[in-house]
Amino acid sequence: MWAFAKYDLGLSRTEFLGLAPVEFYALKDRWIFGKEDHDFRSALICTVIANANRSKKQRPFKVKDFIPERRAKNKEADARQTWKQQLELAKQLTVAFGGKLPGAGKKRRRRRRRVIPEGSKEGT
Repeated sequence: MWAFAKYDLGLSRTEFLGLAPVEFYALKDRWIFGKEDHDFRSALICTVIANANRSKKQRPFKVKDFIPERRAKNKEADARQTWKQQLELAKQLTVAFGGKLPGAGKKRRRRRRRVIPEGSKEGT
């Protein structure tokens, strides 16, 4: 957080330490809004240039075609993986990098429990 306050917000150490958390997050939100505003302006310029140079058969470009997608707004990126999904991914990566999965290719035999009848000599 301090690095963000120092380099992105331009706050000194004293200014940063003097902020209440709600003030810091308000500054962070304002900074993000400013970034999105800059992205929109750049996308607008790209749209004008692309539409001026497109063929008549091509569909017109929209501003949103040039706005970068934010990860936080992507619902799939926010979805948490279950431990089963993580395990499956780990297995796939292991195989992809030339590793072997434990027990792969082997058939496991189930051991039968030996039942000793009551009163037999083995049980004493």
